[in-house]
Amino acid sequence: GEDPFGGVLDQAIKGKAVHGRSFELKRFKQIGEMRGCHVLFVCASEAARLPEILLAAQKGGILTVSDIDRFAERGGIINFYKENNKVRFKINLNAAERAGTKISSQLLRLGTIIREEIDAEK
Repeated sequence: GEDPFGGVLDQAIKGKAVHGRSFELKRFKQIGEMRGCHVLFVCASEAARLPEILLAAQKGGILTVSDIDRFAERGGIINFYKENNKVRFKINLNAAERAGTKISSQLLRLGTIIREEIDAEK
């Protein structure tokens, strides 16, 4: 979908590594291209395909992240949103468990935990 970040993310991760592993940023047009991906940001332009994307991501054990409204309630794992001019995030533990994704206790303390999903059509 449409990349809301432009080149900002590319520059932010350039030359960075975690536990000796470097980052690689890819942009996907097709769901099948996600294979091997560890973290997937779902942009708002893909909201109509969200159920299909989330199912494929779950099967692939991919951590899903988005700022789409009600993303966590609809089955995404991490949902960024604004509240009182601050960026906050929700974590859907059910979705994380289904994807086999472990969320650190540190991250869980910072976010709002969502345990149940709401039907995406509501």
